[in-house]
Amino acid sequence: MLGVARLVLDFVYPAPKCGDPDHRPGIVSAINFTYFSAILFGISAIVAIVLSFTTARPDYEKVNVDGLS
Repeated sequence: MLGVARLVLDFVYPAPKCGDPDHRPGIVSAINFTYFSAILFGISAIVAIVLSFTTARPDYEKVNVDGLS
């Protein structure tokens, strides 16, 4: 959702021409897209780890350990 919000803001607020003041939101004007992607990667990793630790383990019988059905 954060990436979609940034994408929409990039389209809604285009970059100003040279010499014009920049009145775009800070998430678009102050943060480079490569840094933003690294931030999104970190947030996604944290969410995945937290959800992994907060959910219950699956039953051992239901897990396909040997690769056979």
